Amino acid sequence: MEKVKCSHCEGSGKERASMSLDTGQINYRTCSVCEGTGSVAAERSHFTQYPDLSLQKAHELMRKHGKPVEICIAGNHDIRISFEDGARYILGGFTVGYRGTGPDYCKAFLNAAGFSVSIDEIAEMRPPVTLVAGQPYIASKTLVFEASTVEEAKKVAGESVPLGAKVIALEVIRDGTPKTIEDEGSSEDIALENAKSRLPEGAIVEQKRVSDGIAKTVEGMGNSEDIALEDAKRHLPEGAIIEQKKVVQVGSEGTLTVPAFSEPDAKTSAQKQLPAGAVIQRIVCSQPMSKGFLGFGRKSGSYEVSWALPWKMHLTYHLRKVVLTYRQTAAVRVRFQPPSK
Repeated sequence: MEKVKCSHCEGSGKERASMSLDTGQINYRTCSVCEGTGSVAAERSHFTQYPDLSLQKAHELMRKHGKPVEICIAGNHDIRISFEDGARYILGGFTVGYRGTGPDYCKAFLNAAGFSVSIDEIAEMRPPVTLVAGQPYIASKTLVFEASTVEEAKKVAGESVPLGAKVIALEVIRDGTPKTIEDEGSSEDIALENAKSRLPEGAIVEQKRVSDGIAKTVEGMGNSEDIALEDAKRHLPEGAIIEQKKVVQVGSEGTLTVPAFSEPDAKTSAQKQLPAGAVIQRIVCSQPMSKGFLGFGRKSGSYEVSWALPWKMHLTYHLRKVVLTYRQTAAVRVRFQPPSK
């Protein structure tokens, strides 16, 4: 295959990456078009990724070969140009499918090439798009067809596309095979509703399987076993069935006498001696602090510290898991260019 100098890097094999604002030094990287070789295939002799430069190249080609007879905007947004004398070139930088710099230059090129295409039509284009000289541009259309199988959906699509239309793409959206979805809940009904809420629109449930999910535990506390049990029940999800009750801490209470100079000191001293988890309920000074002989030194007082250790109850329940097998109708999406009138 004939090779020519790369227009994007002017044969250097590198392109500018950045420039220092302080020193003006330019940093380069490997050319993205020729990949550092400095040469490309002949049909890419005018290829560059810069839309302004590509527009200049397009005008040069049209001065030499005349107006294009066919323009194909490929899926990677490269534009393939065919001329009446058989010359073929690929240009880059012209993009479609949105509004911006690339599409603006694309419109300027298409108009110069003799194709009357609006910027709105360019923004709506979905490559590949083929434009033929002497024929008006007709925007592509997209239709979705459903059936029990992919083959039937494709058949319906083929029969529904207008005669003479050019099919651009045929995509399978859903293949119609069974799929599963699962969810959990404190009861079978709740798990089922959770799973159903996640089903895609139009799904038909074919099978339901129910099993135990993971075990969960909630805790309750109180001044008695009954109060701790009721407190734990308040933390249960709606509809949960208790499978096990377990007292994990037996409640108790008592009074502790501690020497201290003040109530805060008494609290600190008592906390070091109380069982883990115990709660101080009241502190009463039974003997105040006194001064020493002739006012020198101090003698600590005495404090009665009342405390209580709450009851703790654990309740175990199992979530219920529901697995739904469902099926959606098969569907295909076809994009085509209607025949010109």
